[in-house]
Amino acid sequence: YVDLVVSILALVLINVLCVLLGYTILKVKKNDYVIFKMIGMTNSMCKKVNYVEVVAYSIVSTILLIIVSTIVKYSVTNSYIIDVYKYIKWYDYLIIFIIMLFAMAMLGKRYAKFITNKAKVTVLKEVE
Repeated sequence: YVDLVVSILALVLINVLCVLLGYTILKVKKNDYVIFKMIGMTNSMCKKVNYVEVVAYSIVSTILLIIVSTIVKYSVTNSYIIDVYKYIKWYDYLIIFIIMLFAMAMLGKRYAKFITNKAKVTVLKEVE
């Protein structure tokens, strides 16, 4: 059971890191939303763009997770790491994807509220 707990903790850590990476990427995209607002894009359209980006980041990060896990699984000679991968099945990646999608959707929703308010203020400041 120790190996199972270690593998679950490793997968949760990877999931948290991917969510933090997604948040960082969305924070960098703030200037894009200001430009979208300046050219007349509505708040609902900005939110839709945000959700599409969130889904794309979730899919890409899950694919990268599978690729890195597969590379580690077949290239490592440490018996402890090989034992950890005995407990990881295909449905574990599906569970990670669902958790990642849910976490990124929550992050995207909060970010959409944040960015629409910031974009309004920034556009008004630039117009004056």
